[in-house]
Amino acid sequence: MGDVRVRFGECELDTDRAELRRSGELVDVQPLVFSVIEMLVRHRERVVSKEELLDELWGDRFVGESTLATRVKFARRAVGDDGASQSIIRTVHGRGYRFVADVEAIDDDGRPPANTAGAATLAVPATSRPSTERPARGPEGRWPFTGRRDEFGAVVAAAESRTVGGVLVEGPTGVGTTRFAEECVNRLASQDQPVWRVRGFPDRTDIPLAALTDLLPADVVAPTHQADDLARAEMFRRARDALDRLRDGRRVVLLVDDAPRVDPLSTAVLASLVTAQAVFAVVTGRSGTGADDDSDFDGLARSGVLHTIELGPLDDIDIDVLLYRALRGPIDDDSVALLVQASRGRPAALRDIVDTSRRSGALVREDGVWRLAERPVSSWSTEWPPERLSSDARNVAARMALLGPTPLSLLTDLVSDDGLHDLDDAGFVLLDGEAGDPQVGLTDALLETAVIEGTGRLRLRSLVNELTESLLERPLTPWALARIVSWDVHTDRVDARTLLDHALLSLVSGDFADAQTLAEAVDLDEQPGAAVVRAELALRRNQWQQADRLLREIDVDRLEPVAASLALRRRWTIEFTYRNRHTDALDALAEGGSRPGPIGHALAARRLGLLATSGRYGELERAAQPLLDTAGVSRVEVLGAVAVALLGTGRIAEASELTDEALSLVRTIVPSPWRPESLDALFTTKVGTMLQEGDLAGASSLVRTHLPSGRRSRLGLLPVIGAEIELEAARPRVARELIRAVVASSRRDEFPHYLGLAEVILCRCDLARGTGSPEAGIDAGLSALPSTIGVARWRLGTGLAELLAAIGRRDEVVPLLSPLADEAREGGARIAEADLLFASAVFGPLRAVDPAIAERLTETARPIEGRLWPLRRRHVEALASGGSLDGLAEAYADLGYLRYASLIESPESAAAG
Repeated sequence: MGDVRVRFGECELDTDRAELRRSGELVDVQPLVFSVIEMLVRHRERVVSKEELLDELWGDRFVGESTLATRVKFARRAVGDDGASQSIIRTVHGRGYRFVADVEAIDDDGRPPANTAGAATLAVPATSRPSTERPARGPEGRWPFTGRRDEFGAVVAAAESRTVGGVLVEGPTGVGTTRFAEECVNRLASQDQPVWRVRGFPDRTDIPLAALTDLLPADVVAPTHQADDLARAEMFRRARDALDRLRDGRRVVLLVDDAPRVDPLSTAVLASLVTAQAVFAVVTGRSGTGADDDSDFDGLARSGVLHTIELGPLDDIDIDVLLYRALRGPIDDDSVALLVQASRGRPAALRDIVDTSRRSGALVREDGVWRLAERPVSSWSTEWPPERLSSDARNVAARMALLGPTPLSLLTDLVSDDGLHDLDDAGFVLLDGEAGDPQVGLTDALLETAVIEGTGRLRLRSLVNELTESLLERPLTPWALARIVSWDVHTDRVDARTLLDHALLSLVSGDFADAQTLAEAVDLDEQPGAAVVRAELALRRNQWQQADRLLREIDVDRLEPVAASLALRRRWTIEFTYRNRHTDALDALAEGGSRPGPIGHALAARRLGLLATSGRYGELERAAQPLLDTAGVSRVEVLGAVAVALLGTGRIAEASELTDEALSLVRTIVPSPWRPESLDALFTTKVGTMLQEGDLAGASSLVRTHLPSGRRSRLGLLPVIGAEIELEAARPRVARELIRAVVASSRRDEFPHYLGLAEVILCRCDLARGTGSPEAGIDAGLSALPSTIGVARWRLGTGLAELLAAIGRRDEVVPLLSPLADEAREGGARIAEADLLFASAVFGPLRAVDPAIAERLTETARPIEGRLWPLRRRHVEALASGGSLDGLAEAYADLGYLRYASLIESPESAAAG
C-alpha cells in the first residue's frame, strides 16, 4: 500500500511507525483502531462502507457491526472528534463512514514535502480494495486463522472458570502457537478490558525487566548500579506496583509470547500477577525444552495455576480449510494432498511453500481453481545445498531425508552427532514433540526431496541398506515399517499380515501417510482387509468413487468383524449419500443389523444415523430401543441419532441432554483423528436445540466456533444452519461467507446432497445484500428437490418459498409446501412440519392466509418446547384472523430474529433480510 505520513487538525498519522500523535503527544491506539483511521484516511475521497471495513480489517473473523461502531468511536476519541461534531470522521447513515478533515502530507520532520503543494494525494492501489476473489496476501500480510476449535474451547473454559490464572500454550516450531495465542487474546478481551502484550527476545534475557519496557515508566526500568538480590527485589516491587496502578483494579488479558526468552525478573513479576488472578495470561512456550529451561511459568503450569494446551500440526482437513480461505477459492484435491505432505501440517511451512510456489509459477489459478502446475518448492529447498556445510552434515541430511521426522533417541543412533549439530546450526533441522524423545526432521518435506536429488544414486542405495538393517534389528513399529516399505527394499522379510496390522494401527492413530504406504504394499487377494484401509483413506481425500470400487470388490466374509462392519457401513453410506439410493441403503443396513455380534450392532447404529438424515423420526425411535445399551463408539452414533429424533419431534430438553452425553463420549472414547465428523453432527443438533429455545445469539456463537469453512463443510448440515442463522439475524454478509464454501466444494466434488439447499441460501444472501436474482436459486432448488431427502428437503422447501415470494410468485408457495408438510408429519418430524406451515402462511398469498393452515400450525406447534414457537403461532393466527401484530416484531427482535421482525413491518419484502 505504501507508507503514509499526514497531518490533519492537531493530529499527525505515520503508518510506517504505526503512530498517531495529537498536539505532539503520542496517542495510545489499539491496532484495529489505528487501522480504521488509516483506511478512512486512505479512502477519504469517498464513503467507506461498513462491510468494506469489516472485510478489510477483520477478514474472515466473524464480528458484528457493533464491534465496528465501537472501534469507530475509539478512533474518533483518538483524533479528538466525537459522535456529535463529527468534524473528522462522519457517519453516512445507511452507507458507512467518511474522513472529512483536510489532510496534508508531511515529511519525517513534520513539514510538507518540498515537491508538494496543498493536500497530499494518497493513492490506493487497486489490489488493496476488498474483493471476493482477491488472492492470498504476500509475506507482508497475515493469513486467515482456522482450526484449533477444541483448543479454543479449553482456553474459553479456563477463562470462564475464574479460578485459573491462564493457559500455557506449547507446540513445536511452525505450528502457530503465537498466532493461536493472539487469537485467544483478541477473543477474550472485552471493549474496556486492558490488553498487555509481552514478548521474549534471546538477546535481552540478561537485562532485568527488558520484556516490560513498553508497559512500565522509564524510571522503573532504569538500570540500577547494584546487581545484588536487594536491588532486584526493589525493581520487582516497583514494577509490580506500577503494573497494579496501570491495570486500575481490572483483570488484564495478558499475552506472553516466547516465555522461555523473557528475562527472569519480568517473568517473576508477571507470574506474581497470574498467581494473584490479577491477569488472565496466555503464555506461549516451546515443546521439547528440558528442565534447565524451566521458568516460573512452567512451575505455574505444574501447580495447575496455568492450564497447559499442546498444539500439534494441523490435520489435512484444517489445511484444506486454510488454503481455501487464504487463496480465496478452491484448490484441487491432488494439490491439497501435496501441500499437506510438504508442509507436514505446519501453517508457517505451508505459507512459505504457497508463497514460494506462487512466485515460481508452480502454483497457478486456472478457471477459478488453484492447482500445482509443477512440483511445489519452499525457500529452504531452493537454497540447498549451502556451500558452508561439511560433508558430514550433508551425509546426516541425506539420512534424515530418507527417514523423515524421527525420534531423537533413534536418530542419534543412526547419524553422527557432529553432523547433526552442524545441520542444526545452519537452520535446516526442526524439533517436534515433548522433552523426553522429540521428533527431529528437516525443515520441510520439499527440502527432503532436494537433499535426496542432490545425493548420488549409489550413495543413496548404500544408505538405504544401512538404515534398513538398523531398523530391522529393532522391534518393528508402523513408522519404521513404513520407512522400509517406502524404500522398496527387503519387504520380503515382512509378511502381509504384519503389514496390514501396522496399517490399521496407523489408520486408527491418525498417521494416514504411513497407513497409505503400508496398505498399498499389501496384496489385496492375500489380505482383503487392506482394501478397507485404502477405502477409508480415499474417502478422506473425497474420492468416493474410488472408495466405492474398493469396497464393492471385497469379500466381506473373509474380513475380521471390525473390518467387515466398517466396510459394510461405508459401502451403504456411499449408496445413501452419494448415489441417492436411500431406500436400498436403509433396507440393506436393516438386514445387516439383524446379524448377531458387533457387526450387527455397528450396522444397526449406522441405519439410525441415516434414518435421522431421512427425517423418519418415529421409525428411528422404535429401532433405537434395542440399541440404547450399546457401548463404545456405536453408542455415540445411537445417542446422536436419538437426539436428532427428539429434537425433530419438539422434545428440546431431552435432545439437549442426550447431545451433551454424546459429546462427552466423543471426547473420551473416539480417537482424535476420527472425532470431527461425529462432533459436527452433534453440534448441529446442539445448535438446533438452542434455536428452539430462542437462543439465536448462542447458536450463532456455537456455529462460528465449530464450523469448518472449507471443503469439508459440505459433509454436514452445520454450515447450512449457520448461514440460515446469520440470515435470521440480518447478517447476510456473514451468511454468504459461510455458505459459499459449501457451494464451491460440493460442485467440485460432485457431492449433490446439500448442493441445491446451499445454492438457494446463497441466492437468499445475495438478495438480502441487494445483488443477484432469485430465478437462478429457484431453478436450482426445484431441480434438486426430487432427489433431496429429510431435513435438507424440508429446509429447501422453505427457502424456495421465500424466493418465490420475493418475486411475487406467492400463489405457488402453498402447493409447493403442502405435500412436504404431509411428508414431515408422516415421518414424525413435528418441527419440520411446523416450519413448512409457517412458511406457507408467511410467504403465501398476502392477507389471504388459509385458516386451515393456521389451525394445523397451532395444533402441530403447541407441544414444541422453547420460546420461539409461541411467537410464530401468534404470528400466523393474527395473519389468518386479521388480528393485531402489535409487539410481535419487538418480541422477535428480543430473541435476535430480526428478519422475522422485518417481515411483520414489511411483509411484501419477504427476502430482504
